[in-house]
Amino acid sequence: MKKTIGFATGSIWQWLKTNNRNELITHLKQLDIRAIELTIGSEEELYALTLSDENITWMKELDHVSIHAPAFHTSAPEEAELQRQLEKMESLAALSQASTVVLHINDIPPVHLLESISFPLSIENTSIGNYTSPETLEKMFSIYPDFRFCLDISHAALISDEETSLLISRFRDRISHVHLSGTSGKRDHQSLIGASPQFYKSLIPAINLDVPFLIEENIRKQDIKILHRELSAAEKLLSYS
Repeated sequence: MKKTIGFATGSIWQWLKTNNRNELITHLKQLDIRAIELTIGSEEELYALTLSDENITWMKELDHVSIHAPAFHTSAPEEAELQRQLEKMESLAALSQASTVVLHINDIPPVHLLESISFPLSIENTSIGNYTSPETLEKMFSIYPDFRFCLDISHAALISDEETSLLISRFRDRISHVHLSGTSGKRDHQSLIGASPQFYKSLIPAINLDVPFLIEENIRKQDIKILHRELSAAEKLLSYS
């Protein structure tokens, strides 16, 4: 089965110096992809993001669009500002027809604000320094049964060889999509080529998942050939099913 593979705009965030990250979508449109995640790294990027009509039309034709929200616990410490940011997210989700918005567990809004939004939420597993254990996720899903799960392979790989398998066994039915990037030493968001053995071992349990895979790396050099290379690597890695 051919996988739905795409890119997160956060992979190439350094290709653009302005806060309006709309142009990053234009770079990714050059690729043969069927999915995209709009990565919003800060409050400034959230308010600056103005989607062009051309990019909106293109995203509506994709199989999957998701949005990664900023870290609300730092970007919106006050409730009034959090509500304002959620309203902006609501608008972006509607324009792009996003299927889900990704949050980390410490950024979940209060219940009374959750009731005011219409977009589904996916909680992402986090790694060393801010580890979200399977037990913590289990408790969270018991409180918020409608939440989905965004599985980040490199975050899991840095915890242990077995973390990905454990997360899939517990939360397979909740997985909305997968964040895909290699690991190198203790660093995540690295190239899929020449990644650590621990990453490749961690990827194996995810290969048969029938969900979109979003490449989420940190590609500093502005070169479209690198994106094509990483996309080809992802297609090869995920073809062994």
